[in-house]
Amino acid sequence: MRPTGRTIDKSVNLQVQSAFALAATAQQLAVACAQGVVRLFSSKSLTFRTTLPRFAAPSAGAGGGAVYPDAQSCSFSLASTEQLVVAYADHTLIVWDVTDTKQVHCMRSLPSHGSCIWDVCALGNVPLDWADPGQQVRQQPPRVATCAADGAVRLWNLSAVQGASPQAGVIMVPGDRGPASSKLRCMCVSPDCRHICVGDQHGNIRVYDSVTCKQLSVQEAHDGEVLCLDYSPVRPDGGFLAASGSRDMLIHIYNAQLGYQLLETLDDHSAAVTAVRFTGGGKGLVSCGADRSIIFR
Repeated sequence: MRPTGRTIDKSVNLQVQSAFALAATAQQLAVACAQGVVRLFSSKSLTFRTTLPRFAAPSAGAGGGAVYPDAQSCSFSLASTEQLVVAYADHTLIVWDVTDTKQVHCMRSLPSHGSCIWDVCALGNVPLDWADPGQQVRQQPPRVATCAADGAVRLWNLSAVQGASPQAGVIMVPGDRGPASSKLRCMCVSPDCRHICVGDQHGNIRVYDSVTCKQLSVQEAHDGEVLCLDYSPVRPDGGFLAASGSRDMLIHIYNAQLGYQLLETLDDHSAAVTAVRFTGGGKGLVSCGADRSIIFR
């Protein structure tokens, strides 16, 4: 962390080999880790609450031992913060009920992608009038979106009745040699839940309508793999910003109201940008990278 007068307030040792993703609510913090470990902590104090049950992959490892796929991404449902959706390295998507941390249980396991799932995001209700997002909303069932290296974004209905298909929609992202060649790497949902932004391994960023699944924008944004995306909260004028970080060491800022017009490029990092987040209601931006730096702006 560069000298800015900031200090680390709290920290916790996860006691795992690797950690891949975070998801947070006002009460809980979830961390997706290697070998299927998902730990829950208090958001304010980082007090340990529980570790979710692990499940073994169908195939056994060498010597017949159990193989636990990595938990690669996670997200709390917007409809209920007591539902945690976790994507695993064996392409499995599991919805966990974390209402009682002493009795965490699997609500459902979803048939998912044909390749590695890289990101999962919660989807909320969508404004009926895109030009006036502060007005009525179109009521939607609890949904999440996933993106994977198979070139697909899939929308899932978390409240689908038993026996009904939980898949609420699918977006096949085009690539040079078919959808699978697009190899999606990260995803983010806009604050009004209308836009789904995805980044791929070739540096492209695409934006889709979460209701119609139609492509709204495409940008040949980076010269390397897009590793992270984020949206700012809605501003007083009703608009919002988007940010992308890449293996090319650059961060781009876009104006979503103007068709994702590029506003600014930041080159503070000396290695791949691995995460970027808006802060202060969209007035600030924090990023971190493979150069081991955390930069506050």
